[in-house]
Amino acid sequence: MLTLAEEFVLSNNWTVLETDFPYDKLFPLLVSNHILDVYDQSKLQSLQDHIIRNRTLLQLLQEKPAGTFQKICHLYSQLSSVQAEIGYQLLQAIQDYSKDEVDGKCPILDPEQSAKPYLDLIFQTNIPNDVKVVNLKKFYEGLHLKQFKVKTIVSKSDLTIEGKLKELFKIWCNEKQTEATKGVFVQALYDAGLDEAAKLVSISKR
Repeated sequence: MLTLAEEFVLSNNWTVLETDFPYDKLFPLLVSNHILDVYDQSKLQSLQDHIIRNRTLLQLLQEKPAGTFQKICHLYSQLSSVQAEIGYQLLQAIQDYSKDEVDGKCPILDPEQSAKPYLDLIFQTNIPNDVKVVNLKKFYEGLHLKQFKVKTIVSKSDLTIEGKLKELFKIWCNEKQTEATKGVFVQALYDAGLDEAAKLVSISKR
């Protein structure tokens, strides 16, 4: 499982990496440094579309031990091309976030950013309507964000976590006569005692 700093940087740069990750240059290094096992290599080599291949690689990385993505960023920064600067920036971002964690600082949150993409992220897996809170772990594993576990739930125990969040979102939209912003969404999750879900929304950029 990646560290929170690695997950934060990976999530924030997902779209760029999905499109521009220097796969051909880094793949041999990922193999020689034993970052990718035989199963990973076989899965990636069967994919022709470069975006799908990059996306699959990023998803595989999210399941790797802490420090893996940072090591990749270091390899990225050592490339003999202009792409090395991107790798260096990613590596620096991980180190900066780790330092902020130690210093007790929180990730920067734009309170005016729309909440809808983050709601969509939480509901992007096709979970059945009758899934109960006890199955929440599987839901988060499906998002490859295993470190996020909801500790407490709002009072309506008959609703699934999906139902609870949708209900919150519906209330905000009705009250504001507009789409709720990301900041409102995050604060409402904290107010409901859903601290870990709020963290998920706060750091996610996809």
